[in-house]
Amino acid sequence: MKNMTKFLSLALLAITLTACQTWEAFKEDVGSIDWPEIETAQSVKTYKSRDEFLTNGDCPTIELVNELSLLSLFKDPQKTTAKGLSSTVSLSAGESTCEYNGKSVQVDLTLIFAAELGPMGREDINMEKAMQYPYFVAVTDETGKVLAKEIFTAPLTFEAGKTTAERVEKMRQIIPVENRSEGRSMKVITGFQLNKDQLAYNRNIIEAQRIAEEKRKQAEIEAQKAKEAAEKAAKEKAEQDARAKEIMIEKANPMDFITDAPEAAPENMPSTDTPATSAGPIDITNP
Repeated sequence: MKNMTKFLSLALLAITLTACQTWEAFKEDVGSIDWPEIETAQSVKTYKSRDEFLTNGDCPTIELVNELSLLSLFKDPQKTTAKGLSSTVSLSAGESTCEYNGKSVQVDLTLIFAAELGPMGREDINMEKAMQYPYFVAVTDETGKVLAKEIFTAPLTFEAGKTTAERVEKMRQIIPVENRSEGRSMKVITGFQLNKDQLAYNRNIIEAQRIAEEKRKQAEIEAQKAKEAAEKAAKEKAEQDARAKEIMIEKANPMDFITDAPEAAPENMPSTDTPATSAGPIDITNP
């Protein structure tokens, strides 16, 4: 992943980060400054540390335009289909910080580019490819008026055999303001510089994603309704079964639960449990 710093300023003089200097290094450079407690009139918030001031001041809004966050390049610009894609690159915003200094506010913004080769770009996958992706950074006031806009190029290199590439660029804008309230109303807007066909392609993708998301949410709602209906039916069935058992018990004859005792044998009847005894042979000689 490559890292590059670029600069857009509305002021006459400014300090820029070098290509090899990171934001953390910049903060270390100003680490020796004795930061005072700063209290804003509106929020009445006190900043007691350098980092808290740098990251939580009344910063201008950073806005990444959704329709301009994707750039697609086609082998044939007249045929904007998925099969004809050479490459696509997405833009996302990373960490942003601001610092007020007299009559200006300095905004530092990290932009992240992630690119992928399309079907046409993969035809010669074993060759290194260098691509150029144009993007812009603009500053607007509270009325939406564009105070400054500049177009940059993000170069990304696809190594031989690789289908993806990434790049990080750091932007710095120094905007003249009268006070923090004015600075807070400013916007720093960024996105890819597209032509009409590329913009239409993005809008079609966004619309397809919106429809797919709506269908997914509707499917989730229907699945939840079906689950709740099944749980309700099971609960009602269990309650009905329990009530039916209660009714059976209430209507039952108590005598139905008594087992008849076996009849007693007559007293003059020999027990079947005791074997009969023999009187022996009869003596016919004794009168």
